[in-house]
Order: sequence, then C-alpha cells, then structure tokens
Amino acid sequence: DTACGGVLEIGEAVVVQQPSRAGAGSFGAFQREALASLIHVPLIAKNVALGTLCLGMRTPREFGSEEISLLSAIGSQIAVAVENARLYQELRRKEQLRGELLRRVISAQEDERKRIARELHDETSQILSALLYTLDAAAETCETAQTETLIDKMRGLTRNAIDGVHKLIFDLRPTMLDQLGLVAALRWYAETRLGENGTRVEVTEQGNAQRLPAAIETALFRAVQETINNVARHAGARRVQIAFNFQKEQVEVQVVDNGIGFDLHQVTRSTDPRRGLGLMSLQERMSAVGGEFFLTSAPGQGTTVLLRAPITGGGNGSDTRAGGG
Repeated sequence: DTACGGVLEIGEAVVVQQPSRAGAGSFGAFQREALASLIHVPLIAKNVALGTLCLGMRTPREFGSEEISLLSAIGSQIAVAVENARLYQELRRKEQLRGELLRRVISAQEDERKRIARELHDETSQILSALLYTLDAAAETCETAQTETLIDKMRGLTRNAIDGVHKLIFDLRPTMLDQLGLVAALRWYAETRLGENGTRVEVTEQGNAQRLPAAIETALFRAVQETINNVARHAGARRVQIAFNFQKEQVEVQVVDNGIGFDLHQVTRSTDPRRGLGLMSLQERMSAVGGEFFLTSAPGQGTTVLLRAPITGGGNGSDTRAGGG
C-alpha cells in the first residue's frame, strides 16, 4: 500500500514528493526522518523484481530524467549482484548436498567392500582351505602315479585360488590398514603390486606418524592405491618413491615415479568420457574428507601425486585441485 509496492507492480521508478504529509501508517519511517522527496527504483533481474532501491532527500528535489536513468541503471546493477548472490548461495547449497551424498556413497561402498571381503574370508577362503586339506589327505592314499600327478595339479590350482582370494580380500578391504595403519598397509601394497613389474619402491616418513580417523585413512589408502595401480599399468617406472609427512594439523602423502609421464592438459580436455576418470576419482575422494589433490606430469618426466588431508575430521572439503606447479 506504499510507493514501494507500486514500484514492484509497475516495474518503473516512482517519485514521491513530501511523504511526511502522508498517513503515519504508510510512511511512518519517512516522517521520522523528515524526508521531503523520495524516489523508488525497482531492482529487476531477468525480468523479475527482486526489491526496491529507495533514495530519500530531506530537502525538496525534482529528479530529472537523467538522474532517474542513472538510478535505474544502479538499481539494475544491484539487482544483478543480488541475483548472483542468490545463485551463489544456491550453488553452495547444492555443492554441500553433493558433498554429503558423495560421502554417503563412499561410506556405503566401503561397507559393501567390507561385507564382501568378510564373506570371501569366512566362506570361499575356508572352503578352498578345506579342499586343500582334503587333497593333501587324498595324496597320501593314492595308489598310482597318474592319480598322484592329478592330485598335485589340483593342489597347485587350489593354492593359486587361495592366493587369489586373499589378494582380492586385501584389495576390497585391507585388514592390515585396520590393524597396522596407513604407512604399513601402503608399504606392503606398493611393494607387492609394483614388485610384480620389477619396480623398486622407497618409502620414507617424516613427523610423528600416528593413526588417523578411519575416513581419512581409508581415503588416503584408496587414493594411493589408485595411484600405484596407475603406475603399474601405465607408467613403466623403474623407481617409485612414497613419502609420508605427518604435520600438526595435516598429513601429506607424495608419490613420485620416474615413468613415461603424460600430458595432463590432454587428458583433462579429452572428449573421451573414459579418460580422466581415475583423476576425478582421486579428486572426489580427497574432497570428501576435506583434503586436496595435486598432480604434476609431463611426457618423459615422470609423475608426481601429492595428497593432503586433515589429521582430524573429514568435512566438506574445498579448493580441491588437480594441477601442476
């Protein structure tokens, strides 16, 4: 019921002279300020009135067309800023929801990995072990060399199956990570995985090594595990250095290889949706625990991966990057 409301309806600037003479119900605030002239300018963005800009003068004043145009232009700029702020808040809210969803997905994934690993250990592994014992007993009672040869072959296949199941269990959920911590688990994994290719692994530690929250340890383990697998599959490296640096409020893990390297910009700009998924996975995992991910590589110059995570917590994360320096 005031000039402000009229401005929102008509979408144009309105000038009000001597508002102090109006009823107190409509212009009480203007009366208290003893305003003599008012101009109301709509704040319009994308053809929607978001609010009004009200300019009051304590002395009578006529607003010319140029002044009205200027104030209308200022109002448009304010409206754009208001709309951008609203969009930014909406984006932040969606990012927070996405981060929370990501953490829940990763948590559910790890829980499922634990369940499958437990079933493989309690059922499949036990059955294979029982089969091996049965074959050992059968070998002692066999009567022909041919039968003994077949049993020995079956025993070998069973042992290979048991080793494969144990490796699968470790990949799904390394009990060593729960029992001995991040450094020991990654040292064993790197030496086992890269040793198959004849790659030399060097592991160093700085600072006060300590157990980290389960979410942090799991995120770092999975990120380094992915990095090690990438080195084994693609890098052709002869030496890999893994450095742990435990600081007061954060932990850093750096993985450096002397492999063939790659063009990071070519991967990130590729139109092939399958390329760069590993890098995206690393970035998302670190982001989910409030960490950071940096990668530097060039053809013929090897690759360096730096992971950084807080010692405590595991919040939303921000400023997670994949870039060179």
